[in-house]
Amino acid sequence: MIEIGPKARGELGPGLSPYLLIVDQVFGAFGYDCLITHISDGKHGEASLHYIGDAIDVIHVPYKTLPMELANEIRDELSRRLNGFPRSAGLKGDYDVVFEGDHFHIEYQPKLMDSEYREQVDRYLFGG
Repeated sequence: MIEIGPKARGELGPGLSPYLLIVDQVFGAFGYDCLITHISDGKHGEASLHYIGDAIDVIHVPYKTLPMELANEIRDELSRRLNGFPRSAGLKGDYDVVFEGDHFHIEYQPKLMDSEYREQVDRYLFGG
């Protein structure tokens, strides 16, 4: 089950809120619940998408150190499910997922206006 932590503040943008079910399902598939620890609160880089509700930080519950191999599997599955294709495809999707040592950072950064990105996705999905 996904929950918003007691210190997490802010509103989720429309690019993230409908996808929390996917985040919950992925963590559940690995045997974890998850907790959103930061939305627009906390200290992030000046241009961080946290401040506009397009990024969240998530931890797994129960919280314990994850082996890097498992963290990478969770990260890859989150990325695959959120973007619709695996990281191994070499494409950059609208959702960036990074394991930052003790939490997962998930952000929505739409790239559909980038014509090169659209061409890459078309080639991946439709060949040619």
